[in-house]
Amino acid sequence: MLMTAGLSNFASADIQPSVTASIFDGQHVPQSSLWAIRHADSLPAEQQLRFLESWLLPNHVNQDVRVTCDFVTPESVPQETLRDYSPKDFIVSPLIRLLDLSEEHDSLDRLATAVDNLRSSKGDGHLAANKAANTVAVDIVAALIALQARSTSDDQQTEAAQLISDSLKSFTKQPAGQEQNRDAVLIALATVCERPKLAAHISSSATMVESRYRPAQHQEAWHRHLYATLNKLRRSITVDDQQSAGEPIDQTIRSDQWHWVPRRTAETIGNGYPISSWRLNRGSAFCTQSNSDDALFFASPMSGDIQSQAKIFGAGMRRGHIRLAGDLWAAPAFDPNQVAVGQTDGSIQTIDLVPPFWDVANSQPVRYHTAIQKGELQTAFNGRIVHRQSIATADNLPLSPWVSLRSCFRANSGMENVRISGDIRVPDKILMITAKSLRDWNDYYSSRTNPNAWKATQTSEVGSLEIRSEQDHRLTNGSHAPRLLTYNRPVLEDGTIEFDYWYQPDRTLVHPVVGDHALLITDSSIAIHQITRGLSERRLIRSDNVQWVLRDATTPLARGQWNRMRIEFVGSTVTFYLNDQPIHELQSPADYRRRLGLFHYADQTQARVRHASWTGKWDKTIPPVQRQDLARIPAWLAVDESQRISQTLAYRFDANSIELGQLKITSGGGESTITPTDDGVTVVRPAVKAYREAKLALPVQLTGDFDITAGFKNLIVESETGKIGVIMLEADLGASDETNEDGFQTVMMQLRERHSGDSVGQLMTLKKIRGESARHYSPGTISLARSGKLRLSRRGATIYAFLAENDSQQFCLIGQSACSTADLPTDGIRLGSQIQGTSGKTTVQWIGVDIRSETLVARQLPSRVAQKRSLQQLNDERKRLTQSFHYDFKAGVPPSELFYFWNRNQSPGLEPTDDGLIIVSPGTRGYASAGLVFQPTVRGDFDITIEFDPAGLAKATNGTNSSVGLQIEPPGGMQLNSFAESTADAFATRAQQRLRLPTNPRSYDYLRLGTQTGIADQLRIAQRDQSIYLIAGNSKSDQQWIIAARNVETTSLTPGGIRMLVHTGDAEKTSRVLLKSLDIRATQPIPIPSEKEAVPALNNSPSMIQSLLDRFQP
Repeated sequence: MLMTAGLSNFASADIQPSVTASIFDGQHVPQSSLWAIRHADSLPAEQQLRFLESWLLPNHVNQDVRVTCDFVTPESVPQETLRDYSPKDFIVSPLIRLLDLSEEHDSLDRLATAVDNLRSSKGDGHLAANKAANTVAVDIVAALIALQARSTSDDQQTEAAQLISDSLKSFTKQPAGQEQNRDAVLIALATVCERPKLAAHISSSATMVESRYRPAQHQEAWHRHLYATLNKLRRSITVDDQQSAGEPIDQTIRSDQWHWVPRRTAETIGNGYPISSWRLNRGSAFCTQSNSDDALFFASPMSGDIQSQAKIFGAGMRRGHIRLAGDLWAAPAFDPNQVAVGQTDGSIQTIDLVPPFWDVANSQPVRYHTAIQKGELQTAFNGRIVHRQSIATADNLPLSPWVSLRSCFRANSGMENVRISGDIRVPDKILMITAKSLRDWNDYYSSRTNPNAWKATQTSEVGSLEIRSEQDHRLTNGSHAPRLLTYNRPVLEDGTIEFDYWYQPDRTLVHPVVGDHALLITDSSIAIHQITRGLSERRLIRSDNVQWVLRDATTPLARGQWNRMRIEFVGSTVTFYLNDQPIHELQSPADYRRRLGLFHYADQTQARVRHASWTGKWDKTIPPVQRQDLARIPAWLAVDESQRISQTLAYRFDANSIELGQLKITSGGGESTITPTDDGVTVVRPAVKAYREAKLALPVQLTGDFDITAGFKNLIVESETGKIGVIMLEADLGASDETNEDGFQTVMMQLRERHSGDSVGQLMTLKKIRGESARHYSPGTISLARSGKLRLSRRGATIYAFLAENDSQQFCLIGQSACSTADLPTDGIRLGSQIQGTSGKTTVQWIGVDIRSETLVARQLPSRVAQKRSLQQLNDERKRLTQSFHYDFKAGVPPSELFYFWNRNQSPGLEPTDDGLIIVSPGTRGYASAGLVFQPTVRGDFDITIEFDPAGLAKATNGTNSSVGLQIEPPGGMQLNSFAESTADAFATRAQQRLRLPTNPRSYDYLRLGTQTGIADQLRIAQRDQSIYLIAGNSKSDQQWIIAARNVETTSLTPGGIRMLVHTGDAEKTSRVLLKSLDIRATQPIPIPSEKEAVPALNNSPSMIQSLLDRFQP
């Protein structure tokens, strides 16, 4: 039973002259612009001019020049045209019609003469009595006549534009006549908009008009059209300036990825409000005119984890933002102490923001990031997370699948570099009822007296809602009070929409709507109803209008049960199926007006709908960022370079990263606390004076182009007022290729933060030429992120710095600079922390690095850390070490073939006693230590223990400590130490690593491995396989404890590789430590030289010299 019907018999809102009579059939307000146009259209052609002239010019009925206008919505204008419409398309004015007809009938000269006579009148007649109030309108009419005439020269057009400009200035200075002349002002502005060459002549006066009305919060049609016209005027001036200067003009694009969706209600359409206008360029979207909560919808629905990011202009006024899951959004509020969270129904909730964000009155564009991940919506401004919201519901309701860019009323908001990414799935089918708030729907006839006409209630099915609109028994039955609920997203592609609705005669009924037409279905008839504009209707269209398709016949509608409606969209053809039977077909173009709606008469029935779904032929994949229309990224990032830059390396830092050699401490270790953990390496860099840093290097060498990305979290900067803290990703690019000068170049992606909380990301390049350093910083990009990723990318001779904030996978460009193309040497990639001043600290946890390069050479690292042993296991294994050496220092001064003694102060340092050997170590103002070096070689696994009496350790009172230490130095420049320390307040044991710097064999960096409180009189170092254990003990309590363990690669301790030392931290005191014994167990024999055997000279050994001269730091 397929029925077809055309819609040509319905009145149209097209404003073209041939059909305007139908627009105004319902106009009952005499002497209005709409009435005048309709009346003129009803007259013979020869009488139309006379009537319109009498309307405009003073006469015995109208004493003043009468310039009026009204507004209509041009429903028949194609969607493409509306994106760049002329403001005059919406304006209905007798003046505009008179100018067009006068030009058509060659009577402009007659009209010009009449107006010139009015302008020249001095003191006679009604005009003179109100000259100040009427001059503006008369001058504007004169100027518009000049612009209308084909014979007007360029100079005359310029004079006309200047006359308009002068009139606008007079208008703003004469409050008494503003209400009378404002329509003339609007028509003049709209006319000049169509002449870009003249727009600049009225720019300053137009700004004065805008200033006059901007403070007002009016939302009537005239004000909205004023803002729309001024926006259009500004755009005309910009384009003209670019053309005059020979600059490229931003080219608008037609995007298949983003759909323009203006908010449509009976009020906005009926009152002729301007249609929202978006200007889309490659990499940006600007809402040049917003009618209400207007939006750009992404073409495909989405589910899963979604990340969206953009640079937003006007965000400080809550103007533009990204909406996820239909209506979830957050934006800066007017008050910097608050963040606004809103919905499409217009409700806004404000949430306190501590500390305040920024002064919104002077705000810069904001990097806006909002994401749905693991059931939570999270929004950040410039990296600072300002809003979190759980989106899980107790009813297991699905999320709305739509992502959109929203612009609110009077917004003029803009967005650049809009990017969508994440673990996204595009469903074939979506559910359309996703929240009790009906956030995906719009109440077309919404009014203040009945704001909740439509509701969604939970059904007995889990995760299912039913839409309801109750019958209003206050209304007179038969008054045909319409209610309409429309889905926000238009049907722009082929597909199928289905829903169930309940039918009970005279009680429950709802009708499907597509676009502006409802299909009214009963069990005995089918008719088409044109949607009216409610209280704003100004056409001769009754609320009960119908065009019958089928009467007095049986339809598939079933009484007292749920009926299934299916609507299929193929091209512009829409076919309706009721309970699987075709019942009607109509034509509806696939544009912003083709929306699904639910309609009923509230005075007659209630409405009930459930199980609404939409299966659409939208794109089933989200384009990669490089191919997204509104994304703006460097051109080279849009190129697939995976084949050219193909070598990769990824480190995820954990508790073993330093042991495995993924990271090497190159500076600041002695003053910093560097703690490897299961989820990263934490670096705490305290301030001392000036600038202090801590750096970790990666054992990687790169050649050619590369990408280096370092992840971080838990960034905290605690600095003095006016001082800064910094974290950085650094690349040492070696000698510059561009010059013949000796030197090197270092580039850093830095995140700098001050005590005040302001933080910026910067690219810093450092060149050192002949010992002189030259630094260059890119402009700072505000970033308040406490976690994220730093990236350095080299392409040819250019380095780029990027930052991704928090969990975002999208990077923003921070800066770029020319750079060297030299190779990155091993350890040339560094992760750094820095603090300035004398107090405070910078804390950061480095998560890992990802490296991609044309050529990549990484140092071979152990695949895993050897399994750690317990103290009991170590003790049991010690018994099985068959080779041993024991020396009791009661024997006196040990022989030189076994031990070498040093004392930096060159004073007597050994005192033999019956209980052992006292090592004397006086404190100095510098660094000093004294001790013994065991000279034989020890190979294989070993277990070394010294016993001593700590009672002779001097207690330092100046904030330092005194210590007894056992030290080993395997080949490779690394030293491992177990210390027993004494401070003014306590005793403790500490494990430390010292690493010789490759650039200077006499310089070391330090890593604190572990600390435990307690008094120790034993220090022990044991090697098992590839692990070194640093242990302390107390013989009186018969207890030992493992301070720390390290993974190393060693097969032997060469001569001088075992040391016992004493350090005093107070220059006014001396330590006298009794050394009792040295015990060594090993898997291989320990060669003990005889007195006659030569012992290798150690005086020139770098490690020995370092032991003699350096303080072993506490």
